[in-house]
Amino acid sequence: MGAPNWITPTHVGSVRYAEFFEKVLVADEAVSYDLISGTLPGGVTLSSGGVLSGSPVVNSVGPNPVLLFTFTVRATSATNETVNRTFTLSVVYGTVFVPSNLDQIGVRYTSNYYQYQIFRGTVNSQTNTIWRLESGQMPPNSSLSANGIISGFMTGVATTALPLTRELFLNPNLLTQPGSTSRAAFEEWLRPFLSQGLEYDYQFIITLSNGIDAAEVSLTARIIYTKLPTSNSWFQTNQIAIDPNQYYFFIAVSDNDYIIWETNSDLGSIDNGSVSDLSVVARSYSNKTVNYAMKPAYFSKLPQQVYLMRNGLISGRISFKTYQDDPITIPANDNYSFTIRAYTTDGFSYGEKTFNLHVNRLHQTPYDNLWVRAFSVVEERVKLREILSDPILFPSEAIYRRNDPYFGKAKSLKFLFSPGLQPKSTQEYYTAMENNHYTKNISFGEVRTAVAYDENLNI
Repeated sequence: MGAPNWITPTHVGSVRYAEFFEKVLVADEAVSYDLISGTLPGGVTLSSGGVLSGSPVVNSVGPNPVLLFTFTVRATSATNETVNRTFTLSVVYGTVFVPSNLDQIGVRYTSNYYQYQIFRGTVNSQTNTIWRLESGQMPPNSSLSANGIISGFMTGVATTALPLTRELFLNPNLLTQPGSTSRAAFEEWLRPFLSQGLEYDYQFIITLSNGIDAAEVSLTARIIYTKLPTSNSWFQTNQIAIDPNQYYFFIAVSDNDYIIWETNSDLGSIDNGSVSDLSVVARSYSNKTVNYAMKPAYFSKLPQQVYLMRNGLISGRISFKTYQDDPITIPANDNYSFTIRAYTTDGFSYGEKTFNLHVNRLHQTPYDNLWVRAFSVVEERVKLREILSDPILFPSEAIYRRNDPYFGKAKSLKFLFSPGLQPKSTQEYYTAMENNHYTKNISFGEVRTAVAYDENLNI
């Protein structure tokens, strides 16, 4: 027998006001437990066997809907060796208990005041280990306390916002479709919603750290105020009225879920008339798949005839003319600036970055390229598809920009017949081919694979 070893973590969780609960404190080798300091909620007791139980009651909480109680328990072994541990217990006060984030129960509301208690790590004032705002912006009238409470008043917009919460999705009394009352139904609706352009969207990263060592825990939080369309299918199905003039409020928190950009903001230059091989790359700290989109509701443009794909490729052929071409109204300027949002596929976390691109006006006169495609017989088309779908000949991971329609695998046999045609000459070629054509058989021989290497001889 030796000294007791505490097993129960320092935060024993949260309990509802006036509801009975039981939580067992455990320490190896302990035969008895005693409360030696601190305060338990009214109506709650600790037995000698380490059982914390009761129905917590409080007299008054003011504007704070969550109370945090701190107390110290001594565990004693059969040989009278003792070890103390200080615990915290949260009591949720009020009739509205609203979980509205993706991963945990944590948000409480009193009128237009909200509070979110983070339970992810231990705050230790002796070592100055506290929650800190690492980056990003919190809404007006909001703050982060050292012990991990995000709180504030929902007055960051022109009108008071209403909380829109998972309670709507979990309360069968509010719904006409009982099958939609699951947490999964709420998240299925919320995740795509979070990837949209929202009017007041605050994302910030907070860490539990002593300011010297690496952060023990890193969290990404989002606080959102937005209006909702009355056409939203979920609310229509369940006959829940949405006021299109009212702002609604969300808060969500996720572990280690933020975006890190790897592409430099300067994308360099590209010639007009050329095919884009540009791309942007970001990664998620939590290794989630990342998609890309132009920043919502924001004036920024790519050069004409190119567009951003969801996988980060900037695809298309740069236009010969640009929207800055009118020297009377806008000075000649071929510098483009645009903002891209990278976001995780669950829609929770995003990062935005502004990129710059210069278009070189190498070609003052537009030109066309004339391609000739082979119309092979059915058997040969089938054979072509079999060859192209052979993963040994064409492994997907080795194909450059395989999802870009200007690159990747060909879908037909064609060759560049006449490059650099002036547009006024193109019709002459069309007419000549209509009047002068013949069938020609071309043998391509055995199938061979072309491989491109970088400067380090990697494929």
